[in-house]
Formats: sequence, structure tokens, C-alpha cells
Amino acid sequence: DGMDSYAEPLSDRWDDLCVGLLILHPEPKAISSRIAMQHTMATSCYYPAWEAKVPQDIVTIKQAIKDKNFAAFGQICENSALAMHATLLTSCPPIAYWTPHSLAAIQTIWQLRQDGLPLYFTQDAGANLKLLFLNEHLAPVQAAFPSLEIAWPFTPPRLIDHVVLVDETDKASGSAEKLAAHQNDACHRAFSVFVFRYRGKTLELLLQQRQHHKYHCGGLWTNTCCSHP
Repeated sequence: DGMDSYAEPLSDRWDDLCVGLLILHPEPKAISSRIAMQHTMATSCYYPAWEAKVPQDIVTIKQAIKDKNFAAFGQICENSALAMHATLLTSCPPIAYWTPHSLAAIQTIWQLRQDGLPLYFTQDAGANLKLLFLNEHLAPVQAAFPSLEIAWPFTPPRLIDHVVLVDETDKASGSAEKLAAHQNDACHRAFSVFVFRYRGKTLELLLQQRQHHKYHCGGLWTNTCCSHP
């Protein structure tokens, strides 16, 4: 029943590793993960082979994380996910969690990788995908998948400054690391504060000058203060 399963933290860190959640089917899935796996165990002749493969995959993934070998890490994660879904497809009757949107996204990932972008995916029992990539490739991945929700699994969230990406009507379309959003001119939410006062009959505005070493608009006189929600 899964009650004998537990997680153990890894001692290694990989702060550049990114996981992007690609929501393709927000509705609840028709078949729960537990029911699907129980059905597959009972009816798929390929289940024992997949079960035997998992322990070696875990060893390989741990070593890839330790070595920070992203190609090895991505390949084994993607292959393991595909093996699980292949096993589901061979159950009787078969179970397919993929949707046309899932398959289209997978094809896009494979094409991007063929074009030179190191991007992989994994997939649980459902239609949504988890994209795997390094922080240095954040911009092209976000360009290909603007609605991606990104996490850094080895970095505490409080250490990462995110912004909310929006379209021209202020509709949220995802999130991005602040530096990457500014470097790529990605439209995102921000706010400015202006402080006025009267000195006699003169209206005065308090302005700040940005530090000259800032990565954008250095030395510019802007507003009283500004930030991102």
C-alpha cells in the first residue's frame, strides 16, 4: 500500500539544477496513481522488468548528481519515466496518461535537444511534465514553454528572487528568475512608489538614483522605490 516507502535526503548539492512544472491537464486524472499501478502489477507482463530496472536507475541518478553530470542525469530520468509509461500501456486494458498536449510537448523537448539545448523531462502518472535543465539554460527553456513553473530543488526558495511573468493584459503566464527576466526583456509584474510632499507651495518628489553597477539602468534617476510582487 506504499506505507513502507520513505525518502532520504542527499548530502550532495546541485544549485544549478532546475525543475520546471509544465501543466498540460489541470483537471483530476481519471485513474489514480495507486489504482493504475496495482492494475499494471496484476496485468502487465513487463512490470517485473521495469521493477528490476528501478534500483539500478536510482544508483545511476545518485552518481550523476554527485558528479553533476547533467546529461547522464537527464537521460536516466527521462528513460525511467518512459519505461514506466510503456509498462502502463502494456497493462490489460491499457492505461495511457498522455494527452495530445503531452505528446506535443515531448516532441518539442526532443527537437530542442536535437538542436543543442540540454533539456529532458520526467513524467509521473498523469499528463503533466516536469522539465529538467540547468539554470544557465533558463531563458531558452522559458522561451519555448512560457507557462513553466520553475523550482530549484537543491536551493532554498528564499534564496531565489522570482518575478511573475504576464502578458500585455497583466494575465499571469508563469514565473522566472528575476535576473533572467530582466536580461531577456520578459514582461513581468513590478511596482513603483512615489513619495510627494509640499514645501510651502512647492510640490517635491523624492527620487532615488540607481547604483551605477546595477545590471540594468545603472545610474538612472527613477522613483522613490520599486520592487516586484
